[in-house]
Amino acid sequence: MAKAKRAPKKSVARRDLYQEITDRIIEALESGQAAPWQRPWEVSPYGSTPCNGVTKRPYRGINIWLTLMTSWKRGYSRPMWLTFKQAHEVAAKAMRKAGRPVEEKNVTRGKYTKTLFVFGEGDPEAGKSVGGIREGQNKENDAGATTVIFWKPSKFTKMDVNGDEQEHGYMIMRAYQVFNVDQCDEHVREYLCPVDAEVPEFSPIEECERICDGYEIETRHGGDRAYYDVIGDRIQLPEREQFHSPEHYYTTRFHEMGHSTGHGSRLGRPGIAKFDYRGSHQYAEEELVAEFTACFLAGEAGIVRTVENQAAQYLRIWAAKLKEDPKMVVHAAQRAQKAADLVLGRKAPGATETADKAA
Repeated sequence: MAKAKRAPKKSVARRDLYQEITDRIIEALESGQAAPWQRPWEVSPYGSTPCNGVTKRPYRGINIWLTLMTSWKRGYSRPMWLTFKQAHEVAAKAMRKAGRPVEEKNVTRGKYTKTLFVFGEGDPEAGKSVGGIREGQNKENDAGATTVIFWKPSKFTKMDVNGDEQEHGYMIMRAYQVFNVDQCDEHVREYLCPVDAEVPEFSPIEECERICDGYEIETRHGGDRAYYDVIGDRIQLPEREQFHSPEHYYTTRFHEMGHSTGHGSRLGRPGIAKFDYRGSHQYAEEELVAEFTACFLAGEAGIVRTVENQAAQYLRIWAAKLKEDPKMVVHAAQRAQKAADLVLGRKAPGATETADKAA
């Protein structure tokens, strides 16, 4: 007796998680349900404008950029800067406040005399400098001092053609070496920066950590900004504990990872590899790509329901650009899918490296 033929299995359409996420975000954008976007992390209680840590006088002009660039590169979390002398004097004040004996010691070198502060008699470290700058920070290395420029007004008198004295003014430029408060000894930091309010302990999400660990790119923490540094090919984020929740931390990190996939050594997207200017059509699309990538990766990690409205809030910033080009969302979503696949180590069926870079 012949065997009965089995009925063919019904084909089940594969669930397209990326498309579902895209559709939900577009729906939220079109419905206007998304509230204005807010930064998903707390900024430093000490502000963000670089200033002198002792006088609290804010820096101006080029000194703002000189110190900010160092902070962004090294991940300093506080905007306060001191000269070596100021840090040494603050260290002496901190030690005296702690009840340790401190003495002044004058040291003459050539025609110059400077005052050093050392621990006094009766202290276990009697005769030793109270410090101020952490060991190794005052050398010519990646953790060394930062140069700032100050202009000091000066005057001189000069005889005019009638023999009368005329006063003239001019500016003298002086360069100073300064250190961020994060480079100072612990007691100096505590003296200048009262202990912050206790922050909740960060709770890693295992699947998110797996995604981050599987994508090889340097990620630094510190400061009050989140960005992808295309020149250094690295990601900079605030400290994990500053974020409102672990989900906000990971989606912010996923967003910057999305940007990094556009590097010339990866997918070579124009928004990264050939950056033009902020606010341009190209820049707007790159932001969409990064945010969609973050949502796709969040979906892979199982946290998308928590953050998809946040993504819609962020994308509303680019609403005007979306109206100019209704297809931008679709194109950005397609590029974001390639970006997410790259982060996850997957290859789209039939895709080639050339096709990836051309898209």
